[in-house]
Amino acid sequence: MNRFYFLIIGALLSLVSCKEGITLRYEEGYIRIDGTIDEPAWSAHRLFRGMVSPWVQDRTDCTEFYACIHNRKFCFAFSVVDTTLTVHAYAGEKSVETEDRVELFFDRSGGRMEHYYCIEIDPAGRILDYEAKYYRDFTPQWNFQTLEVMASRNQVGYMVEGLIDLDELGRLGLGNPFRLGVFRADFDSTGSVVWFTYADPHSSAPDFHIPASLVSCRY
Repeated sequence: MNRFYFLIIGALLSLVSCKEGITLRYEEGYIRIDGTIDEPAWSAHRLFRGMVSPWVQDRTDCTEFYACIHNRKFCFAFSVVDTTLTVHAYAGEKSVETEDRVELFFDRSGGRMEHYYCIEIDPAGRILDYEAKYYRDFTPQWNFQTLEVMASRNQVGYMVEGLIDLDELGRLGLGNPFRLGVFRADFDSTGSVVWFTYADPHSSAPDFHIPASLVSCRY
């Protein structure tokens, strides 16, 4: 009986791990980074639809997130439903901090966030990228060298496509697997924001700069 009990518990834990982790597949078809996500190749690489907002219980999110490995590049895409876009006049990378945006965090330290890299992208395709160390020790002047991003707006929201060379991720110490965070910020006209995340960090207040906000990503 005890052995059966532990087998059941182990199976359930395995299911939870599979749900929260991300596995990237390789793509040999055509993908063009133009902000439209209209290539047939993307259809095989939608990793999830809908993130959670643990701190605002009545908000539903329909964000679709795609990612794959293509031509030795980490390729990613977001399709965001948001009919009240908040985008401001651009005054440098810091402008992105007060806008609607999607975000990716890459952690090279096994989930401890001792050294990680962040990309934040607004609906116009403008980028805030930086290096960071736990806790909230940011180097804002740092930039990815091979990052390419394009975005487009539509009647229901916006789309973002991007890529980073795997060689650059390797130089940054991001092996296989690494830890990945996938997030979204939804601002309103008053400046209030609702935060969405793929992995619930179980924190009392919104905070993505903690290890529990990341999941394992392998390819």
